[in-house]
Amino acid sequence: MIDRNDRERRVAELLPFYVNETLSSEERAEVEALLAADVGLRAQVDLLRHIRATIKAEEMNYSPGDLGLARLMQAVEPKRRPFRLLAASVAAVSVVAGATLYLSHADRVPVYEQAGIAAAQGELFVAFRPDAPQGAISDLLLVHDLTIVDGPSALGLYRVLVPEVTSAADVIAALEEAAELVESAGAAE
Repeated sequence: MIDRNDRERRVAELLPFYVNETLSSEERAEVEALLAADVGLRAQVDLLRHIRATIKAEEMNYSPGDLGLARLMQAVEPKRRPFRLLAASVAAVSVVAGATLYLSHADRVPVYEQAGIAAAQGELFVAFRPDAPQGAISDLLLVHDLTIVDGPSALGLYRVLVPEVTSAADVIAALEEAAELVESAGAAE
C-alpha cells in the first residue's frame, strides 16, 4: 500500500501534466481527489497555470530553426573526436613498432623457398605415386638414407636430400626401380 507522503509526492509530480491536460483519466481522478483536500496543492496548480499562460502569451520574435537545432544538438552530443585521435595514435604506434621489430630481425628471417625451385647440390625432386602407402615410402627413404627437406609442391614434388657419400645418379636409379612407389625421380636441370 502506498503511504500518504508517497501519494502526495506522486501527485505533485503529476501537477504539470494536470495543468497541460495530458493525464489519463485515472491519474486525473487521483490528482483531483487530493486537490479537493489540500489547499497547498491547489496553490501550486494556480501557479503552474499562471506560468503556462505567461509563456503562451509571449511572442517569439524569431525561431532558431534548423540551424539553431543543429548547433544545440552539436553542443549536447558527446564528443567523439578524442577517441578517434587516440585510436589513430595507437594504430600509428603499432605500425611503427611492427616495422621496427621486423627491420631489426630482417637479417635473421629465413627466405621462403618453393618446392619447385632448383635443387641444391645433393638434392633431388621425387614424385611418389598417389596410392603408395606411407609406411613403404618411409622404408624406401630409410634404406637409402634420404631426407625429405621440402614438399609436396603444388605438383606433388618432394625435395629430397641425398647424403654426401652417395651418388645422386645411384639414388635416382634405385628410386626408379621402386616403380610401385615412385612416379619420377631426378635432379633439377
